[in-house]
Amino acid sequence: QADADPKGTNWPRLQRLVDRALTRLDQQLSTAAKPLLMVYPGLLARYDRLNFLDRLREKVGRRDGVPSLWLLVPGDDQAQIEGKTIPLIGPGQKARIPESWLENKHRGALKK
Repeated sequence: QADADPKGTNWPRLQRLVDRALTRLDQQLSTAAKPLLMVYPGLLARYDRLNFLDRLREKVGRRDGVPSLWLLVPGDDQAQIEGKTIPLIGPGQKARIPESWLENKHRGALKK
């Protein structure tokens, strides 16, 4: 019910719960020994927590941080989640995956 009504009295409580969950997630991801792939990040936009990606980005490549982080989102031009722009520092922080690769055509050509 709290999620269904962003103007309701339970919305602030839900936001506190989201913050608690993100704190725990941040702790878990910070100890990752392998590259990370994040999928389905829509809830970060829904609860206005895209700044979580900023915090993670600051930890990428550091000795005490995350080796690497990939965020998979659909789209052709601007990197967005639920209509909200993903915070990027520069163009090198995004890559377009070609449709042919998604359709696995590069492997299909090898089969005889």
